[in-house]
Amino acid sequence: MVGEQVKVVAEWWMRLCTGRNHDDKALDEESYRERVLVMASGLWIAAGSVFCVIVNIVVDLSPEGRLSANLLFAALILGMLGSMVLLRASGSRLAAVNVVLLVFGGGLASSCFIFGGTSSPTYLLLMMVPLMGSIAGNVRTAVSWGVLVALFWIAVMVAEKQ
Repeated sequence: MVGEQVKVVAEWWMRLCTGRNHDDKALDEESYRERVLVMASGLWIAAGSVFCVIVNIVVDLSPEGRLSANLLFAALILGMLGSMVLLRASGSRLAAVNVVLLVFGGGLASSCFIFGGTSSPTYLLLMMVPLMGSIAGNVRTAVSWGVLVALFWIAVMVAEKQ
């Protein structure tokens, strides 16, 4: 019963984001990667919304920390929604993937600066950016984002040493 409801919601989300029905039996590589992108974006939107509420209720933050966290969550949610609008409007999975990675990676990178550079808990999470690029994008996307993350890591380490 719950599994059927989850499937109905997942198919509704796919139809909303892509504008077409997806047949589970006809999953080629392109539709599989598109499905991963759409489902991951939906989970990030839900998680960002939940964390925005939880952080404000449970976590004792300074006003600046609360503002930073809320801005990060809002940027994540809006970026994911923007990428899904782009996917629906243009049909370009790679453009939508790059928007997702830009928002997600940008949020993690800005958190590194706010919360302490290499000692930030988000510093190592930047590894997820090229991984997501390889899963939802392609090899070229993964390599490009991997190089950007490596350059960012080097820049943070050099900035901390000075």
